[in-house]
Amino acid sequence: QMDITEPRYRSGEWIVHSRYGVGKIEGIEVKHLSGAEEKFLKVRIQNGVYWMSLDKLDVNYVRPISSKSTIHRYLSVVRKKPRKLANDYRVRNKYISEMLATGSLLDQVRLMRDLNGRQKDKTLTEVENETLQRMRRLFIDEWVACEQIDSSLAEEKLQDALDCSLKKFS
Repeated sequence: QMDITEPRYRSGEWIVHSRYGVGKIEGIEVKHLSGAEEKFLKVRIQNGVYWMSLDKLDVNYVRPISSKSTIHRYLSVVRKKPRKLANDYRVRNKYISEMLATGSLLDQVRLMRDLNGRQKDKTLTEVENETLQRMRRLFIDEWVACEQIDSSLAEEKLQDALDCSLKKFS
């Protein structure tokens, strides 16, 4: 039985989890673990369902889905000149970790732009390439959920923005 009483998130709302991506809240379920009752959000994602403890919602890896205006503002960030990343992979990995740790879409968008810029002249490491692809997918999925647009259109517009960014890269 679902009990929709949690004020922070409501059934039907979209959220973004840094690991699982964009999901739609289906409700709150009470589960019995180790003899205690605990409430969990039930979140439907593209490939299934996950449950998240209501006690852990104040963490930076879960956030509400961005607004249409935020998505478009961040697309303009994608179009800007990429930051030149360090040649030392340890320095780059530290930058990637720091940008991902914030849980911020803005930081993820900057990271995507900067990694895309690096691959213009240099080969990305496997980790860097996986991160770039994941950031692209998360941004597109969030955009699609936010605006209810076709994912191929979002992919095309994002690629256009990334291409624009590369023209500014020296």
